[in-house]
Amino acid sequence: MKMTLEFDETERYEHEVACKALDILILVDDIDQELRSALKHESGAFAKLDEDTMEAVRAWIWEQRSDRNIPELR
Repeated sequence: MKMTLEFDETERYEHEVACKALDILILVDDIDQELRSALKHESGAFAKLDEDTMEAVRAWIWEQRSDRNIPELR
């Protein structure tokens, strides 16, 4: 089966965003995991940030995920 979708510019943008949703979720999860690694093991991309900043960013990420009903990766 073949299907052709045609979009106007607004619809094309919305389609691209929808198609990238999983990539965005993975990115958010990767950021959280990097922060967790920095806090727990003092390693990773954010290891040089201060602990309070990292905790605040992680809390904000999880609050936003909860408010927006964004699921955790399995």
